[in-house]
Amino acid sequence: MKIFMRSKIVSLKHEIDVTDENRKKIYEVTSRFISIHDKTVLVNTQTDKVVAEIHRKPISIHEVYYVDMADGTKFEFSSQLFKIIHEEIDIKGLNWMISGNLLQHDFDVLDETGSVVASSHKKWVSLHEAYEIEVMDEARLDIIVAIYAVLDHIIATRESNAADGVINTDN
Repeated sequence: MKIFMRSKIVSLKHEIDVTDENRKKIYEVTSRFISIHDKTVLVNTQTDKVVAEIHRKPISIHEVYYVDMADGTKFEFSSQLFKIIHEEIDIKGLNWMISGNLLQHDFDVLDETGSVVASSHKKWVSLHEAYEIEVMDEARLDIIVAIYAVLDHIIATRESNAADGVINTDN
């Protein structure tokens, strides 16, 4: 299954639409415009129910995000320091990991067995941020979309810091 994540261009909030291969909206990701904890909500647009709530640890030497799924599953993202080209981000609580090159927007999500459950690539010819994600296990779609919502935040923060001249030791 392929899904697509696209950031909305004009919005007072950070919003992302997640669509299926037929361009039907299946999830919506919304973040507050100004928030110290970078709070984000993931909603399944088919059921209109919150699937996950995501927030960032406000003070940390590396990026830490917490995800609370509606089914009670909880996990935490923690980037490994000093990875320059090939980055790995641990997903504690799931024993999963993200592996790849976040700067090139090309990475895989690996489950506890090391199997790829999702793989993404950025669509470079687009008016707004767009990712094409190949999902290998549709039963885990809610978790996979929550993971990519966090990755979108990590990438946006790093790009903003780079534009502002802030040195990021996470890479």
